[in-house]
Amino acid sequence: MPIVNRDITTNPITLRRVNVSRIEDITPALRRIVFTGDELGAFTRDGMELPAFTSTGFDDSIKLFFPYPGENEPVLPVQKHGTIEIPKDPRPIGKDYTVRAFDNSTTGQTELTVDFVKHGVGVATNWAYRCAPGDTMHFAGPPTSSALPDADWLLVVGEDTAIPAIARLLESLPEDARAQVFIEIAVPSHRAPLRQLPGVHVTWLPRGGQPAGTTTLLTDAVENMDWWEGHAFAWIGGESGPVKHIRRHLIAERGMDKKDIDFTGYWRQGEVVTLDDDPAIPDPEANPEAWETFHELAEIGPAYALRTAADLDLGNLIFHGTTSVGALAETTGANPRALGKLLRYLAALDILLETSPGHFALSETGEFLTVDDVLAVLHHDGAHARLELGWRGLTEAVVTGEAVYRSVTGQTYGGLRSEQWYEDKLQEGMEDFARYQAGPLAETEAVKDLDHVVLHGNGAANLAAALVEEHAGMRISIVAIPSQADFLTKALADMGGVTAEQRERISVVAGSLFGELAGETPGSRPDAVLLIHLLGTLPDVDASHLLAHLADRTGKVLAVEDTFDVTGRIDEHAAENDVLSLAVWGSGYRTDEELAAVFEDAGVTASGKEKFGWDRTIYTLTATGR
Repeated sequence: MPIVNRDITTNPITLRRVNVSRIEDITPALRRIVFTGDELGAFTRDGMELPAFTSTGFDDSIKLFFPYPGENEPVLPVQKHGTIEIPKDPRPIGKDYTVRAFDNSTTGQTELTVDFVKHGVGVATNWAYRCAPGDTMHFAGPPTSSALPDADWLLVVGEDTAIPAIARLLESLPEDARAQVFIEIAVPSHRAPLRQLPGVHVTWLPRGGQPAGTTTLLTDAVENMDWWEGHAFAWIGGESGPVKHIRRHLIAERGMDKKDIDFTGYWRQGEVVTLDDDPAIPDPEANPEAWETFHELAEIGPAYALRTAADLDLGNLIFHGTTSVGALAETTGANPRALGKLLRYLAALDILLETSPGHFALSETGEFLTVDDVLAVLHHDGAHARLELGWRGLTEAVVTGEAVYRSVTGQTYGGLRSEQWYEDKLQEGMEDFARYQAGPLAETEAVKDLDHVVLHGNGAANLAAALVEEHAGMRISIVAIPSQADFLTKALADMGGVTAEQRERISVVAGSLFGELAGETPGSRPDAVLLIHLLGTLPDVDASHLLAHLADRTGKVLAVEDTFDVTGRIDEHAAENDVLSLAVWGSGYRTDEELAAVFEDAGVTASGKEKFGWDRTIYTLTATGR
């Protein structure tokens, strides 16, 4: 997910049951449904204590779960610690909606408000216009809440589906806020009531009843607007096509930093196949999710074709109008005959559409080839792609049980990480993910009452920042390989939201956990060493050796590690992680029993085991007998 200049709060993801309390039509195309229920507060289910619902961000998203056609009850996810697990067969039908409001100001009872846009054919729209007070709804989230951006003025752009978020945003702004707001609607009667502020200019753009996502009203408005002085932040929501066009315009023509643009493609234009006996309900068998289709294509042949398309940036080129074989070959430097074969293959995979002989457009699935996060994973020089080279040696890894990365790439994975360009790419992604776990980790009991902590692992900058913010006086010494240390030094210097006093309590040392930083004398020893997903990158014997060394030197080791749940149906991605870890590091994705065996061989005891965040675990390890 792209890094955006908005502070993030990570929330436990909890499955809740609520009931419809009130229904109100705000406009002819906007239905408001107010939910109430005991599970909006803290509650207990199956012996698990679950927190009260919270929503502080104007664009917080929750996932509503709906029954399959002909069924009365929805397929639901399984509650885990801080997160939910999605069953695969059958999968729940879940749709994302914005939290319009959450308070008790109207009736004195805690209420959750969701606005449903009357928008084409869909399971959620159908439910919203057929439900009645007393009906039940299950939902989960929001997984995160983002604060208001720090900017001189805001550019806010959206169509019908973005109105709930825009309305809540305007209600959240201070009186002196400055913003330009552009909202596309079907007809003038669909204008929704919005808070009025003297410095906020709202422009409604009726599209004369044309289908949403088919006009250029929003893109034209943004391209022709008066650009104000000062630091701008843009929020864009709506159909994915115009959203992407506007984002690219703001970056290329207005010079905006990507981090100052928050964008959400709420939906994609496309044909929906409905049930024969009820044209208001989509046929779940005939409407596969685009991402599921894209993911299933990422196998051997399609996977290489997709990665070559990413290397050549075909998605963005076609999106911006370079559509013929000849023009694409000239722009990319590819051989026209060979490129034609690739384009034909991508069309056969439904990634591209051949609009006329030798001319191509992106399909709905192919639009993922324009998404920055997807391209970062697919590009051959991306951090993830280099890690996945380990797959080439899978047969050797299975036969020998050892790491094979060197034999298939010419260097160990550790050697690759010593190259600055690669480590920078790797840590950029790791730091982004760490933002969502840093706050919950800093709030665990395991890290309380510690004065000096040695930290080692990916995402260390955000983790260290959260720790020193949560614990006054705590000092963090980050031990990192030289290439990571170089990245961290720059990242911490540029990090916003960290005070000078907090930054002074964080130091970065290029070195090894076997070096002197762990302490040679009792007076210099840290209170604990905190390892972030490190053990999974070490074979059993090396992991045990490191733990024994650290426990002997410091007395306490805190290890954040996930484990492989092999009970019941095996999760495909967990099994994939297990095999790839074998090939790259000679380790694997350990089960609870396998991790316990590593602890035992190291001579350490897990005196504490605590869940945090989205089903993460931190272990408190001490030398056995101490």
